[in-house]
Amino acid sequence: MSSATCFRAAMRTRVRLGDSDPPPCSPAALCLADKYALDAAVLESLAAHLLAHAPQDALTVYGMSLALGDMPYVVSESSQYLLPLAWYSENEVKGIPTVADYHNVHRLQTFRVKALQDILLHSDSELFPHGYGMCAKHSKSAESVWDRTRLILARKIETNTDVAGEMEILVYIFQSCSTCCKAFTAAVQMLAYKCRRVPRRLDQLPSDF
Repeated sequence: MSSATCFRAAMRTRVRLGDSDPPPCSPAALCLADKYALDAAVLESLAAHLLAHAPQDALTVYGMSLALGDMPYVVSESSQYLLPLAWYSENEVKGIPTVADYHNVHRLQTFRVKALQDILLHSDSELFPHGYGMCAKHSKSAESVWDRTRLILARKIETNTDVAGEMEILVYIFQSCSTCCKAFTAAVQMLAYKCRRVPRRLDQLPSDF
């Protein structure tokens, strides 16, 4: 039996067995997939196999899906799990096939950082936006803590920063006052909502950016 036939048989077996936690794709296996003309069902199985590992090994999946070609969905899905590029070693980023592919991730991450910073620094992200829900007793001190924290956080934003989660650690300061706590909860929820709308994947990146 030829190598190509063996590879096809192995991938079809994986599909039939419904392997929910497949072992990582090896470069050797992917080279076989690239070398031999595999049918659509096998390629679909291979794409699913890569996607299963995207959250844990995004850089490898991103690089492999680009190298194989014709897997735009896998490329975009894996891009959302990539850590800030500066966190990877020189050897690790060599897995990204081209400078353009590297630059695309850089563009996405730059866009996210700027967008998250803008959300934090916008007046609508104040604790009592436009005076709504203001606590007459604690407004000045509460606003001071909230504003100082969001300004500090804005300078430390990374593409994978959980903005709402970082601000939520202030809950212990506001929980003693029901009015402040209500405003705080609403402010954190609004931050979470706005941040969820920021593009996370390459296919969500505005074309004019």
